[in-house]
Amino acid sequence: MHGQRQDAAAEAVLFRTPDDAGPGEEAGPFVELDAHGQMLTVNGGRQSYASLFSADACAEGRPEELLRLARRHGLVRDCVLRRDAGGIARQQRIALQALRDAQGNLVGFREFQLR
Repeated sequence: MHGQRQDAAAEAVLFRTPDDAGPGEEAGPFVELDAHGQMLTVNGGRQSYASLFSADACAEGRPEELLRLARRHGLVRDCVLRRDAGGIARQQRIALQALRDAQGNLVGFREFQLR
């Protein structure tokens, strides 16, 4: 039941493209992920998308749920708790977009910070 409630809540904030964001929203910096949800780092390494989330959000399965919804719907937005370089927790509005090739195969994801 808990998973269904999360799914319904996340689906309620879906939109098609970053341009469909509400008044005053714009896409800011982004991270790119491969088709398995691993972030592509500057040095060519991989880091788990879950590493961007709080321990509580990870325990609830929120990173995997967002990836699942983005795969299914193309784009999902949410408000997540992130820690800055100084360790201060802040709410961050994001949009997670599934990236597909010309044949429709999932090739990765892009997460935008919404301002």
